[in-house]
Amino acid sequence: MQNIKPVLTYKFKDDISIKVGLDFETQNVTNYFNIDTVRNINKKYFLLFPSVELNVKSFSASYTEAYDVPGIDNMLPITRVYNALYKVTGNADLMPSRTHDFRLNYYKYNNDKQLNISFWTWVTLLQNAIISKTTIDAVGAHTTNFVNRNSSIRENFGGNIDKQFKARQKWQMGLSNSFGGSLYKAAFFLNADEGTQYDYRFNTTQNINFNYNKVLSINTNYQFTIQSTRYKEVNYATVNTLTHTVGSDISVRWPVHFVFEAKYNYNYRPQVGQGFQRSSNIVNLAVTLLMLKKDKGQLKLSVYDLFDQNISVYRYAGQNSITTSEQQILKRYFTATYQYKFSSYKSK
Repeated sequence: MQNIKPVLTYKFKDDISIKVGLDFETQNVTNYFNIDTVRNINKKYFLLFPSVELNVKSFSASYTEAYDVPGIDNMLPITRVYNALYKVTGNADLMPSRTHDFRLNYYKYNNDKQLNISFWTWVTLLQNAIISKTTIDAVGAHTTNFVNRNSSIRENFGGNIDKQFKARQKWQMGLSNSFGGSLYKAAFFLNADEGTQYDYRFNTTQNINFNYNKVLSINTNYQFTIQSTRYKEVNYATVNTLTHTVGSDISVRWPVHFVFEAKYNYNYRPQVGQGFQRSSNIVNLAVTLLMLKKDKGQLKLSVYDLFDQNISVYRYAGQNSITTSEQQILKRYFTATYQYKFSSYKSK
């Protein structure tokens, strides 16, 4: 790949500017399969991509394009048998995908009000998206190949609002709300069915924190997540998955030279099937002894996952199936650590 991209930047003011670019690009793609019955692939692409970026104070917006060639595994025009139930055939005639990216960002911080606001979104449109085409026979054997289809969309967005209140009688309080989500739309093929799958995801998190004279710190949060998969052109049922998470952590710096910490998280997933863990209570505890001059030495004893319930469960829908996976990660364990802080002094 070779490219040259001249960019023109024009400043209207110190905080208002625009950038306009034009990307001239060539791509030479050669695939050698080393198989007598399969022809090699040698393609050349001459491309022209515009780009633009606008910055106005706390706001920015941009548009870019790109060209993604198919992977060699997707193009290899022979049938690969991985096992008795799964085989894949590539498509040497696949076309590259052209992406159109749109991005918006906003960030504002008011120091006097201690208010922070941010928002972003990213939308990608795909032309000639590469889609897998799957056939499942009576015994459950999968045969997959690949085709191009238009109108695939990916969208992600998120935002955050933070507010810190002025201290009153040694108390400090803060509130925050964050949210985020995504949308993915793509065609799919399964046996004789050709449809469109829409995957939606949204989550929001509420936080509140208190601090008393740097002695007591309390943080609490609640997070709600919903994932939904819907279909068009096929008679498949909608699949929804909810997750609730409640958490809190407390830190106490008393008596002198001691720090006590506790963290609790409760997770609940009401839609997971039988045999999977729907809820979990995760408790972490720690005590730290500060020692030596200026508390440079720290001896810390900790226990993670006190109730031994730390299991990750994930549920998602794809084509005509629902998959639930459970992954056992590091569960209850104890640690003892010692830390010493070194200070460096520089003199003129």
